[in-house]
Amino acid sequence: MELYLHPADRQTALFLGDAVIMPAQVEDGWATCDLGRIPVNHPSHSGPAHIMLRPEQLHLTPEHGEAIHANGCLGVITDRDFGGNVCTLTVELHPQVCAVSGQTTNRSLLVRSSGLGAPPTGSTVHISTLGNAHVLPGA
Repeated sequence: MELYLHPADRQTALFLGDAVIMPAQVEDGWATCDLGRIPVNHPSHSGPAHIMLRPEQLHLTPEHGEAIHANGCLGVITDRDFGGNVCTLTVELHPQVCAVSGQTTNRSLLVRSSGLGAPPTGSTVHISTLGNAHVLPGA
């Protein structure tokens, strides 16, 4: 579990399973990235980095329009792959300016959800994270 959640590098992360790897600006134990502001496991790291999350660390909740979220981001379900007790969802994040490059990004993520409770295709959802993102060494 330690190696799965805290791999030594990008190649190990991808070898051990699906991974969400993205650029971020890290400061004071927090990463600012396409997913918003999320905690990291290396509070002493500061500056540009690549962070890693596992798809099961991404949590979806229906977006009703009236809530304002300090952390996380919005996305739209573009595909559902039903697999019984687990459904793999493709979520397209709303375009935003990357905290590191300053460029507008369009990113799709794979998210695992309960097969029966998965939001339908076309739904707008709020994406938040469970646990800390792992700062990949050497970024």
